[in-house]
Amino acid sequence: MEQYMSVLCSVIEKKDYFAADTRSLLDRILCRKSDKYIIARIQTAFVHALKIDNPDVIRKAINGLKILVCRRKVVPEKEAIDILLSLTTSDICNETIKQDIRILLNATTLENNQKCAYELAYLNFDNCDQLLDRLDQFDKPKLLAQNFNQISRIIDDDTALSLKALEILQKCSNKENITDKLLKSIAVLLASTNSKHIKSLCCRLIVEMTEAGRKVTDDIISLILAQDENDKPIEILKVISNNQTISEELKNKIKLFSDMDSLTGIDLTKFEEFLDTMQQEYQRSRVLSHLSIQQLLSLKIEKNELKNSLEQKLIDIYALILIQNSQYSFNQTIIDSVERAILSQLLNKNILDAYKVVIQSTKCQTNHFDDVFRIFIDILDQNNKLRIFHCDILVCIALTLEAKEISELKSLEINIFNDDEIIRYWSFRGLRSAFSI
Repeated sequence: MEQYMSVLCSVIEKKDYFAADTRSLLDRILCRKSDKYIIARIQTAFVHALKIDNPDVIRKAINGLKILVCRRKVVPEKEAIDILLSLTTSDICNETIKQDIRILLNATTLENNQKCAYELAYLNFDNCDQLLDRLDQFDKPKLLAQNFNQISRIIDDDTALSLKALEILQKCSNKENITDKLLKSIAVLLASTNSKHIKSLCCRLIVEMTEAGRKVTDDIISLILAQDENDKPIEILKVISNNQTISEELKNKIKLFSDMDSLTGIDLTKFEEFLDTMQQEYQRSRVLSHLSIQQLLSLKIEKNELKNSLEQKLIDIYALILIQNSQYSFNQTIIDSVERAILSQLLNKNILDAYKVVIQSTKCQTNHFDDVFRIFIDILDQNNKLRIFHCDILVCIALTLEAKEISELKSLEINIFNDDEIIRYWSFRGLRSAFSI
């Protein structure tokens, strides 16, 4: 193929099919028809060569088209222009070939959509802000892969321009072609930003690209689950599930959340199923989604409506919420429930770890702290089935002494020589705090 291209270039370079001659009018007309046919066939050959996955063949075909267009004034076929435009962003072409294409296209009259594609292909600014300003001037542009990746680099490197970049992406007409690189940048931005407006724009963009046919990753789906209910994460997930295959687990979660939203009163069966789903979510990823937590806290739950086993499940979830995020130490419903569990001596490792968080966050300023502290002392005085929690309770007492003055020190004093190194450490730490206040 490369040899054929060389021959064709040589022929059209040496033989002038367009030179005036002195033949009769009829002879010239007949000859011109023949010449046009030959030139058309040659151009078709060059167009075919542009589709070959070989840079040397492509280079020679572009050189041949340059001779036809720039020197022989042949009007290139629309297909040839479209292929050349697509090659401007192809990895198979080096910068030299792309500059040759630029020269060729500059000598060609382009249609409006072709002009837009040409400008986007050669769009390049050292200044990111200027690049975004130029992109913003296009009306519903069909962005190229390199434009998407340019925007990706801006989002990654200059967070101050993220909002502007997202607004430009919302204007583009081919969101289904957003590259994996850009999708990852949007995911990182959604996960890291504190701006509610930017989060909202990211979510809206994800919806629009999904509706356009772009499939999203599991990471994106997980991030959507973590969004505030004001951004309607369940509605977004429904759109995603309508446009791509998602796991049965996620389908069930969407259905369950939708069912919970539609409840006018508490349905205990659905509620227990919801708590089980949250527990599974934590076991799988060691984190509870913001959406799950907000959904739970939005429910109006009366303690007397719950069976003991269901109440314990709820308290266990509350404990996980506290361990994950200390800010919930100021949620009265959560704290009261955890303290009631301790007062009832319904203890487990997570409940005590959660209460350590509460002590440090609230400085012991809770409704039932004094009663809880007395229960802790009582448990330490006993040698029963709760002995397995003595170490964690000593930690709670030591943390308490770091926050406020307590006269009851016996439980720590008798444990400073305990065989357990951890118990010795926390007993000594608590006593040191007590005497330094």
